[in-house]
Amino acid sequence: MLPNCRSYCGSDCSRRQTTRQRTEPALSLRFYRSLGRPRISAAVEKRIQDRLRTGMSIIKVAREVGVGTGAVQRIAREMGGPFAAAA
Repeated sequence: MLPNCRSYCGSDCSRRQTTRQRTEPALSLRFYRSLGRPRISAAVEKRIQDRLRTGMSIIKVAREVGVGTGAVQRIAREMGGPFAAAA
């Protein structure tokens, strides 16, 4: 068991308690709405998959479709394996 906060931190930990009180209600909202950016549509995801299967690079696919490279990387990771062989 950890010692009390004053002896463990060497000072009053009211800052930690204040931060916790402020952030807990905000995190409880995740049950009502999702956090983060919205997912891309299924049609755009299909276009990305088609272009990846032809062997096009991630950067070229992202530029052509109009999404970020992170979204293309996520879809490529979900698809799995080498794409040029699947064409």
